[in-house]
Amino acid sequence: MKVFLKIAIVFSLLLSLACSAQVSGREDALQKVQEKNYEKTIYWMPMANQRIQLVYDEDVNNLMVVSYITIDKSKLNDTKELSFILDEDTKMKTFTINDEARPVERILQYDESNFEERLEYAFVEKIRFFANIWKVTLTEEDLAQDEIKLMIKYVISDQAEDQAYCQDKDGFTLNGELWWYPSTRINGGTIEIEIIIKDDYQVTYSGKQLPSRHVRSYKFYEHLVQNLFDTPLSLEAKKIK
Repeated sequence: MKVFLKIAIVFSLLLSLACSAQVSGREDALQKVQEKNYEKTIYWMPMANQRIQLVYDEDVNNLMVVSYITIDKSKLNDTKELSFILDEDTKMKTFTINDEARPVERILQYDESNFEERLEYAFVEKIRFFANIWKVTLTEEDLAQDEIKLMIKYVISDQAEDQAYCQDKDGFTLNGELWWYPSTRINGGTIEIEIIIKDDYQVTYSGKQLPSRHVRSYKFYEHLVQNLFDTPLSLEAKKIK
């Protein structure tokens, strides 16, 4: 009975990722992507927790990722506009707030003076070169809810070595310092990672092998870390020889 339950759990997760995650019965929900030159202050999004589901498809060399973020309302200031960083080579498929498709804005032509806390020029140039800054706008109805939950579904295609996602014949690496998952400069809360991958791969975090559950021809990994901007989540998956 337990074996069948595990199989059901894995394939239920695969199905939810292949569709539009929590947006039941709908196509990928991305209402609108806007691009604007930015003239206002950029405020980072405070996260109470983030759960990341990741499925690796070696046949097409890309990763499907779904990030579920709960905003930390205790750290919100007066602004309704909140931003996060994400690798520039991701293709966003779905963005929702409390299960409703919403517009999301990619900020262009910013500098170190645009941020709530002024950043060093070199760091801003790193963001500009490797990533995008995305901004979401909350409504009064969002703020009135007990919880504000975001869902971001995206794919990452294979990139060059030393970038956020790099794949080769032996496996792939994910570099947290280059923001393969939604990140902000506000520390706090936790990040839970869930990985589904073929059973001939082994996943490591900070050089340590992660425990896994084996279900038919797949492995299912779960790992929990603190959300610290200066200690990002980096992973490596290698084929077992």
